Amino acid sequence: MKITACRFHVSATRPEDFPRDGWAQIAFMGRSNVGKSSLLNRLLGARGLARTSKEPEMTEVHDRRILELQRRMKDDRVDAFLISDPDSVYYFCGFWGYLEMEFGRPTVLVVPQSGEPKLITPAMEADMARRLTGMANLLEWTDGVGGEWMEHLATLLAANRSKSVMVEWYKTHPRIMSAAQEAAEDAKFRDGTAAISAMRMIKSADEIATMRQAGQVAVAMLEGGRVAIAEGVPEYELALAVIAAGTRKAAE
Repeated sequence: MKITACRFHVSATRPEDFPRDGWAQIAFMGRSNVGKSSLLNRLLGARGLARTSKEPEMTEVHDRRILELQRRMKDDRVDAFLISDPDSVYYFCGFWGYLEMEFGRPTVLVVPQSGEPKLITPAMEADMARRLTGMANLLEWTDGVGGEWMEHLATLLAANRSKSVMVEWYKTHPRIMSAAQEAAEDAKFRDGTAAISAMRMIKSADEIATMRQAGQVAVAMLEGGRVAIAEGVPEYELALAVIAAGTRKAAE
């Protein structure tokens, strides 16, 4: 059999989410990060169709978060959620860019009510985004070429026929907001901060472990400063002691 074309249909973590189209379905089973997604991509001849991640469990974690957000969107009758806050982008797909709107180069995660989300990101960060997220639907843009990121955003909103769009009201840069409103001028824009905040309020075991480690590092830094402080000790020596203590604790 020769596969000439394939596309992502839906992400499902529960039997009730499985497609009901009458076609035969094949399941790949195995522990985290043993190569299920890589094998599927190889068989289909489609790089990046199935998401992969170098961090164990993270592909599943991000998929669960996206599905939960989409469930909330469906309940609220929201067609699309535009996420541009770096913390929120990282929370939902694992990517943290270095450019952002500070340099006029935003990264925007567009989540539809159903189906795979799409990440709009500068071309110079696209390879990093691809490696960190494993997302197949990654849209690159370059300064001065075509309509840049605004063109991708307009295309996605139009394709989704968005009539109700959520954003994090006070975390969305005015330029992104303006571009979105211009692209979907008939859509109603709503604040989705509460939806994301409610999800992030409940921490996973990995997040709790990270918070505990951060606390331990902070305590070690304070102790390093306490031991080093004395009359006549230069301030930069205290700073070095604090940094060294934190670094040693984080490396344990």
